[in-house]
Amino acid sequence: VGSEMCIRDRIRDFLKRISKLRLLLNKSLSMTHTIAYYESDKSGDLRLMTLMNLLQDTAQMHINKQGCGVEEMAKQAKAWMAVKYAIRIKRYPRVNEEITISTWVSEVSPLAATREFVVRDSKKTPLIEIVSKWVLVDIVQRKLTELPEVSVWKKNLFTTNYAQPNVKRVDCCLLYTSDAADDRISVD
Repeated sequence: VGSEMCIRDRIRDFLKRISKLRLLLNKSLSMTHTIAYYESDKSGDLRLMTLMNLLQDTAQMHINKQGCGVEEMAKQAKAWMAVKYAIRIKRYPRVNEEITISTWVSEVSPLAATREFVVRDSKKTPLIEIVSKWVLVDIVQRKLTELPEVSVWKKNLFTTNYAQPNVKRVDCCLLYTSDAADDRISVD
């Protein structure tokens, strides 16, 4: 009887984690933000570093709503870490411009999750499209840890209904492309 209870508890815990992940995969989150002057460069365009901070804030808000955010992971001595970004910038947002940042999880494997973002202007025109790869790190052992919610899932078991940005996925830290000539950023 004792071993049956242990198995039932493990199954119940597993199903609870799976349901959290299903919620995460099927929902997006959007937040609006108005670009302040101190978030811009001398020409009035949003700084890339500020964009990265806004993306992390949006991702954190999304994951917190799903119950596996920074505080929850810290209790388990784990932390989320972004390891890759592919960024396509059509136009930089400008000072006093209101933008909407939307994010969702589009793919999950045992060791990583793909999170996508779209930054839109007030007319809903996509300005920036981002594909990022996130991993979960055990901060005590200082190594990657498997995402327990998906360890038994096969890749592409789920579908999303979101319009996917047209961003080339590459194995590098940052891919920067722009539709306009722009030499302010050098990517090495």
